[in-house]
Amino acid sequence: MAAHHVGPRARGPESLGLSAPLSRPCRSGHAALIWERIRVRNLDQSPADRGRPASGILLFRTARSLGLGLSKARAVSYGYLFNPFSVLVCAIWGTNDPLVVAATVAAIYFSIRRPSDLRLSSLFLGIGIAFKLYPVIFLPLFLAGLSSWRSRLRYAAIALGIPLVTAAPVLLTSPFELMRTLGSFSTGVGPGGFDPSQSFWWLLADIGVPVGTGTVLAASALFLLVLVVLARWVATRRMTFVRAATVAILGLFIVAPRLNQNYFLWAIPLIVLAAGAEPWRSWGRRLAFWSWVPLVATTLAYNGAGGVVGLAYWTLISVGRPGPTGFSLPRWALPIFLSAWVAILTVAIGSLMPGPVKAARAPATSARWTPRRPYAATKQAIAVVVVTAFVVFAVGSVAVGIAHHPVLPEDFGSYRVTPTEVGLGDEFRALLFGFEWRPGGSGIADLSPGRTPPLVLDTLTVNGTSWIERQVPDRDVRFSLSLVAVEVDHVPGTLILAQFPAGLLVVETAANQTHNLSYVDSVRNQTMRLGLISLGTEVDVIVLVSHAQTEVDFAALRLLASGQDPIDRVRIGHTLPTADGGGRIAVQRVSISWPTPDGAYAPLIGPATVLIGLAVLASPVEVYRRLYSGKT
Repeated sequence: MAAHHVGPRARGPESLGLSAPLSRPCRSGHAALIWERIRVRNLDQSPADRGRPASGILLFRTARSLGLGLSKARAVSYGYLFNPFSVLVCAIWGTNDPLVVAATVAAIYFSIRRPSDLRLSSLFLGIGIAFKLYPVIFLPLFLAGLSSWRSRLRYAAIALGIPLVTAAPVLLTSPFELMRTLGSFSTGVGPGGFDPSQSFWWLLADIGVPVGTGTVLAASALFLLVLVVLARWVATRRMTFVRAATVAILGLFIVAPRLNQNYFLWAIPLIVLAAGAEPWRSWGRRLAFWSWVPLVATTLAYNGAGGVVGLAYWTLISVGRPGPTGFSLPRWALPIFLSAWVAILTVAIGSLMPGPVKAARAPATSARWTPRRPYAATKQAIAVVVVTAFVVFAVGSVAVGIAHHPVLPEDFGSYRVTPTEVGLGDEFRALLFGFEWRPGGSGIADLSPGRTPPLVLDTLTVNGTSWIERQVPDRDVRFSLSLVAVEVDHVPGTLILAQFPAGLLVVETAANQTHNLSYVDSVRNQTMRLGLISLGTEVDVIVLVSHAQTEVDFAALRLLASGQDPIDRVRIGHTLPTADGGGRIAVQRVSISWPTPDGAYAPLIGPATVLIGLAVLASPVEVYRRLYSGKT
């Protein structure tokens, strides 16, 4: 996203130093964390809409338990199901937030319904906290509504015990890593210092207001104090749970230093529930109902991991705009959208705070989903358009993503398309490899100490392996590598830096501690020396692979070697187990480019796809507008 980063992305390469090698990371803890991140990332990017229907049904039942009539209960449910932001995050973006929301709404439902089931409520709240930490802010409000300390202790034990159990492997192997990650979201402090992202604090820093960790901690302390006050009001019946929870979640988005757009899905269920069940001032309720609009604007411009999430990727492909693959927005656009969003949240909270608590309604006679009369013809048409458009868009996106698998840009890399060349680059500023780079080997792949670039590949032992792999198109491919041979595990020995379709780039260490950079032609079984290097010194190599031959450029030397047919992949790192091989490599940068395929540079495809996507979103917007105006 140009100069703005999504999530805990590290900034600025860490200096390796020319003499001091990188400290070797612990294998067990980091390896477990890396595997978990990669596994969860690939799971999260599936297009399946997993938790939204369950949340819609639970919201309907919660509204009925609060005494709302059938029409209002349906409006509450549809207000989440047909919310365009909800549809965009759940059906197109594909994060795990719908599951967190479903668990949290289930906890609210089992607490509010009569008779309540506190064990199920605490169970689902614990599951929600295990997915993501944010539901923990509701725990004081749940506890405040209970009548005895024994029931409160039991509720808290279940709700907090579940996430502790699920986090136990990481807590036991890498407790400091987990604390550092949680701390970066809580305080905004990343490896490079205070680093807020898409939040109120980022907005203040962007306009030149001096903010830092101390300011965020003071605001967080104030937020905790507000939670205590809200819990007290819930306990004394001065405020309902729904109203207090809505104020809490909206306040969290003002205080939190690091945010992603998809996080706001957490607030949508409580906004629609409070709009139906609480005496919310109409202008504040209207603003809250449409508070997602600024985020949709930035979400549509975000390409996401693998480039198949947002719409701007298609524009990048078609018109060849160079630059980062995150946000294709002008520099001034994101601050404007964030300013509007923060202002809307502030007004919504202020309008919800005052006013008396409504007298409790009698629960509805049935909390079951009740079918209503058949849709009118216009509503049937809207429903058909929504379903068909999203199916076509989702299937089309996945199909194009599969067809262009070697072409897709990295979430944290850069991407360019010109009439003559397609290129991509990666400086490995995060361990979110997505679908393109795949790790392998018996060793580890990790960021440097401090969670900053470069990427470190460590075989850990002699005869070990560690690499990352990426597919490439079967064309003439140019690789530009910036690598550092940090340490060799055996003297004399060999450390493989990269494996190309027809050969290996290696460091040969002699008994006298000299290190030669060489290229091994796998077809001719021939080794060609490129020159002497020093451990800890950055090595820049350019390799051009074609079906006919391979060209290797290092310093002022160019050598020719065998080609390969087909050209399918590249591996960076030590790829082959050998008795005298292994060591540690720091990957600074990797750039890959190839000739633009026929038809890839098509300026009309991108804008047309963006317009289709906007038209698809217009359908749920119309449904949502009708729900809000009471025309359904």
